[in-house]
Amino acid sequence: MAFRLVTRFLLPVLVFLGLAATAINFLFLKGVTQSQVKEKLAIICASPLEVSSSPLRLAYTGHDEVDKTMCTVCSFFHALMGPSHLPLLAETLAGFSASLAFIFAEAARDQRPFFIAMPVVFGVLMQILSFGFIMPLYSLLFITAGTRVKSGTLGVKINQANAEALLFALLVGFVIPTVSMFLFEDATVTAIWQFFPIIMGFLGFAHRLIRSPSRHTESGYSTVLAMYALVFVASAAVHIRYVWPLFTKIDALQHLFLPFVGSDDPALAPAVENIAEFFKWDFLLGVASTFVLLLSFAESLFQCIVITVWCIATTVVLGPGAAISSVLMWREEKLNKPVKTPREKVQ
Repeated sequence: MAFRLVTRFLLPVLVFLGLAATAINFLFLKGVTQSQVKEKLAIICASPLEVSSSPLRLAYTGHDEVDKTMCTVCSFFHALMGPSHLPLLAETLAGFSASLAFIFAEAARDQRPFFIAMPVVFGVLMQILSFGFIMPLYSLLFITAGTRVKSGTLGVKINQANAEALLFALLVGFVIPTVSMFLFEDATVTAIWQFFPIIMGFLGFAHRLIRSPSRHTESGYSTVLAMYALVFVASAAVHIRYVWPLFTKIDALQHLFLPFVGSDDPALAPAVENIAEFFKWDFLLGVASTFVLLLSFAESLFQCIVITVWCIATTVVLGPGAAISSVLMWREEKLNKPVKTPREKVQ
């Protein structure tokens, strides 16, 4: 009982609140406030629309203050679309996609806690408050709320209609907008991408109106696996395309992905470096939180060690998105494995 209290409550609280506190320090205090990145971007985004020559200063909504905010948000992404920082942005979104798929998949299970059933809310919070800050909090809630389902548990299934809606929402609501953002490098496309959690929620809802979960109650296990496989392949492709060429340039690789923890004044750095540091910490903390969450799926110390080694090795070779999605495929297969009755075990 005491061991369970430590592993299922005290340890997660310490780890995930520690990660959240780290996010507050490096993302919000240093990454935004001390770096004065908003003030630096104000040169572009605070200027009157009529006289601005920036392609990011657009009439996104027709409301000037909202348009200035959208300009600032879009500037964060477009600042990293140059060749020197594009691998960081691509790898961040690839890793994020695996965590996002997990959050939406858990909400699609037949039975789940109330807060788990609100993936759009968590997605919107991640867009507003960052992946690196919200993912530790989601992980803490997920573990401490007793959502560690096992094979044979009532409500573990994701039925076929919900699984199809999940795959459809991820593909059309996230993958296509993300690819479009990289291909077109257009401020309007980037602005639309910011609302992908709401778009995914709407698409999933619309799909379920057509394919009702009450009519298609059979297991959607294979469709869920297909979704995670899609994330695995896409994430691996991103890693191979953008990170593999840097394996022979260790200094460049470290500069690109390892965040700076020194005492230099971030306000003295250019805005693009401030934004890059923000994404480095966002990527690191969000992925680290997901990795720790994956350890909660282990049912023994051996499985815990295997998951740890697998995540580290796969991250190096194929990227964190592939590492996360592969463990999630293993878990989904384990959850849907038929449980033998005592009589069947004897036979």
